Amino acid sequence: MYNKTASIKIEGSFFDMLLNPPLRNLRVEENTICDPHYMEDMCQRSEGPSLVKITVMPGFYVWDMVLRCKVLCNINLQPK
Repeated sequence: MYNKTASIKIEGSFFDMLLNPPLRNLRVEENTICDPHYMEDMCQRSEGPSLVKITVMPGFYVWDMVLRCKVLCNINLQPK
């Protein structure tokens, strides 16, 4: 016997996944070079290369877009 309810649930969850995809976290470790494509420096005071001191808010990958993480960076420091 064919169960229409089960079929609808499976199709519904498939469309839910298309409309609301699972989010993947974007995390940054300390002393990583700040990349403006993936990170946004909250102070925005540095010019040139800087290192991440702390992550304020994680970023996310959504489909083919990047929601940048927010970080605080040291000013003009080179990696050790």
